[in-house]
Amino acid sequence: QLPKLNKHYTTYRDRGFEVLSIILNNAPAQRINKLIEEKKLEFPILLDDEEDVSGLYGLEGPIPVIVVIDVNGIVRFTHFGGFLPGEDEIPYVVEELLRELPKEAAGKKE
Repeated sequence: QLPKLNKHYTTYRDRGFEVLSIILNNAPAQRINKLIEEKKLEFPILLDDEEDVSGLYGLEGPIPVIVVIDVNGIVRFTHFGGFLPGEDEIPYVVEELLRELPKEAAGKKE
């Protein structure tokens, strides 16, 4: 799912979309850095060893879990597990949320 999320990030980041990948286990930093390099990830990755962030949003269940949080901190979309080939709801969710923002907040210029 990471390459797909990276694609969405590069597509929408200029309009205010952010991606944060959260790793819940005690993965060594060297392994994480290798993953970032191999997958050419451009978004930040958080090592959440104490599960502070995941606990804040009640993230549990099968991994991966994709959560879209709006600008007010409200969870607006959750997807557990991977997407099937040809299936990906993220662009639709992001486009809908971006339409809710004022143009200047979504990075659009008049």
